[in-house]
Amino acid sequence: MSHERHASLRSDHSGRARSDHRDFSASPKRSSEGDAERARVSVQAHRAALEALFAPKPTATPPPPKRETAKMVIARAADPDPQELHRGKLYDRLLGAQGRLAISKASDEYVRAGFLLPREQEVHVQLLEHTDEERVRGSITALTELLGAESPKRRTVLESRLRRIEECAEEPTTRDLAAGLRRRLR
Repeated sequence: MSHERHASLRSDHSGRARSDHRDFSASPKRSSEGDAERARVSVQAHRAALEALFAPKPTATPPPPKRETAKMVIARAADPDPQELHRGKLYDRLLGAQGRLAISKASDEYVRAGFLLPREQEVHVQLLEHTDEERVRGSITALTELLGAESPKRRTVLESRLRRIEECAEEPTTRDLAAGLRRRLR
């Protein structure tokens, strides 16, 4: 016998040689009929659970019926007024301006074009940065009236600009108006 074959053969207690390697080709039947039935029922239960999980869910309300007779008609917008387009462009430029000189230039252009400054918080908070203190005082007065009816929209920006006016304005009237509005905000 070869060494490999000899290593795989061992003797059992009766002294006969037996192999460590088992032959599974002649294995007994897998399970009894009862086990097969339980396995089939289990597979069916799992399949039913998966189908229920992935089945489309019924909707709570049916979709509204389609209207075939109604037709949406969109009215054409009238040709925009060139003056209104110009005002809108200047308004956007004023609100988008940053820095004292840019804000002053944008607001002066707006007024020179013949438009009245809108009584809005955003506009007057911007005008607090104007280089002309008369415009600044007018904005503080307008903001005082506006803030009597509504809460400040950009409180932090407003307070910082008022504080700068209090500290840096040349005319005492401007400093006093800024201080008064700042006290009202607290």
